[in-house]
Amino acid sequence: MNNELVTVEITVADEEKLLRALFKQGVKMPVQCNEGFCGTCVCKSNPNQFNEVHDQLGLLDYEDNVLPCAVRAKKGINKIIVELPAHLVPEHLSRLSNDKNSDMRP
Repeated sequence: MNNELVTVEITVADEEKLLRALFKQGVKMPVQCNEGFCGTCVCKSNPNQFNEVHDQLGLLDYEDNVLPCAVRAKKGINKIIVELPAHLVPEHLSRLSNDKNSDMRP
């Protein structure tokens, strides 16, 4: 399997779970617990764009890792930049960069 990572822009509604927004746009995100415990859906995104859903581990403090099932976009944020494995991302999403070292902070 190709381990290439791509950076894409995801549209989110106010306070929408990132996981729901990913699914709505066709991203085939793996998920098991849907509660923020298993870590299956971990991806990279600027954690300052989110609030945790249940005071869980949705915002992981290292390397900008977040758990999409356990975070919601902050009110007023409608575009999220996220780094995902290329094989999960449908072709219709605009790929911003495939540079793994890109800075995702606005």
